[in-house]
Amino acid sequence: MKRRVIFLTILIGFLSGCGGGGGSSSSSSANEVKGYSTSIDMIPNQEYVVQKGDSIIKGSSDAVVVLKVDRQTGETTATLTKGKAYLQQAD
Repeated sequence: MKRRVIFLTILIGFLSGCGGGGGSSSSSSANEVKGYSTSIDMIPNQEYVVQKGDSIIKGSSDAVVVLKVDRQTGETTATLTKGKAYLQQAD
């Protein structure tokens, strides 16, 4: 289980690095990303259901997001545990 959490944390870091721009981020600029209808400022320790096509963007360099997949339902949730991050929901 610990290995899976570490892997998912690294995966989120990689995906965020690919999609995030340099410099400062704000929720207003995150809302302007083409192909995304909603951008949510993630609140620490709150679970968010994520769907295929959604993206998580780091808002700070120390951001840590944990993903969990329910094997029975296939539902994936993301929880911000440290720093700032934004959930961009696909159209």
